[in-house]
This record gives sequence, structure tokens and C-alpha cells, in this order.
Amino acid sequence: MSNIAYLRVSHTESLNGTSLETQEKRCRAFAELHNFSIDKVYTEVVSGGVEFRKRPIFQKVLSELKGNSKLVVSRLDRLSRSVLQTLQLVEDFKKSHNQLCITDIGN
Repeated sequence: MSNIAYLRVSHTESLNGTSLETQEKRCRAFAELHNFSIDKVYTEVVSGGVEFRKRPIFQKVLSELKGNSKLVVSRLDRLSRSVLQTLQLVEDFKKSHNQLCITDIGN
């Protein structure tokens, strides 16, 4: 089991409340509130328009998630712009007994 925070910005100067530092603080606070810890933090600088399964760092994240792991993201838009892709990920996680935690939505 590994609990991973995934942080993404579109460019290195993101100042609209989605900085890497802000995202990490939200992910760690969420984990603390729900009585688990973040084992690893991965960051990626890539457009949200790029399908998350095609992002190099996100691929690494997926490969490290084992059964009963948690993937924590600070907001849904840090993961994907596509509701369909996100729902497919949720279905995949159900099959592998992993959890997707979105700090402003929950599990």
C-alpha cells in the first residue's frame, strides 16, 4: 500500500491558487484529517488538456499504486478536464481496490 499525492500545474508560474505548494498543503491536510499519511509526492508540469494517462509522471504514479492505496489530488481539475476519463479511472480503481481522493470533493 502506498498513498501518493499527485500535483500538477500547467506552467511553473501558476498563481491562481493551484501552486504546487498549495496543492501539497491541501493533500497533506486531507490525509491528516482522514488519518493516513502521504508516502510520496509527485509533481508534473503539463497542460490539463493532455490526457492524464499520457502524462509521464502520472504513468509512474499509476504503476506504483498497489491494492488499497490512495491517490490524492487537491482538485479535480488538477487530475483531468474530462469527466469521462475521470470516471473510467474511478472504475479502474474500484477493480484494483485503490481510492481516488480529491480534497475538495472527498473519496
